[in-house]
Amino acid sequence: IAALDAVKAARLEPHDHFLGITEPAKPGKANGLRDLLSHQQIRMMDHDPGVGGRFSVLTNVGLLPAAVCGLDIGAIRQGAADALAPVLANQKPEAVPAAVGAALAASLAASKTIAVMMAYADRLQMFTKWYVQLWAESLGKGGKGTTPIGALGPVDQHSQLQLYIAGPRDKLFTIVTASPAGRGPRM
Repeated sequence: IAALDAVKAARLEPHDHFLGITEPAKPGKANGLRDLLSHQQIRMMDHDPGVGGRFSVLTNVGLLPAAVCGLDIGAIRQGAADALAPVLANQKPEAVPAAVGAALAASLAASKTIAVMMAYADRLQMFTKWYVQLWAESLGKGGKGTTPIGALGPVDQHSQLQLYIAGPRDKLFTIVTASPAGRGPRM
């Protein structure tokens, strides 16, 4: 509401600067966000209520903010489609990288109770945080699950690697890298 007031104080039209995303209107059911924004004549984009939270990143709820941040949402969706393609093609589980990773994690869960996602690219730091959130909420149920840890290789290898190499052998590691080409400072 403060943002709406600020836009009005600047003599701007809220409907020119805001877009709401919420579930479709349902007769007889209140929707606070839709009610607030409709009163201001702000455009609304419907979010599919059948898509659960951890999957919403591939819907308008996750992709609109990604687009605003300059991410290539077409590439994000294509990556998801590429990961799903072998499943839809009825490939054997051993031909599906996600299934292989899941089977490895499940088979080692009794002895590898900590799952470390270490990214070796600064721009993947938020990805490791997302991984921790998804891993914990998806697998931490009914007294089961492994503890996810997000790590950023360029920073955390110095402080955490000692524990990882010489400490208890209770961790499963996933290392993620990205090409640095064209990403550094220009001189």
